[in-house]
Amino acid sequence: MQAYTMMKATHTRPSTLMGIYGLVAYAVDRAVVHFGTSYEAAIHEATAGAKTREAAEKAAARVTRRWLPSAREYSDPSRR
Repeated sequence: MQAYTMMKATHTRPSTLMGIYGLVAYAVDRAVVHFGTSYEAAIHEATAGAKTREAAEKAAARVTRRWLPSAREYSDPSRR
């Protein structure tokens, strides 16, 4: 997910950020973009019907736990 976030922030291909070239770069770029856009769509879908900000945050957290099980290790300790 970091590669996707960095790609969006810097407007740079993920493979360029990672120093990957050639056919592998194409595959990495496609994989990162596919995962990132699919994840964002799942977050959007989960939060679309939320009536409060808190409900939307909980829905987004559920999606994140499902898509990125190890994300909890790196989450904000104040929100656990």
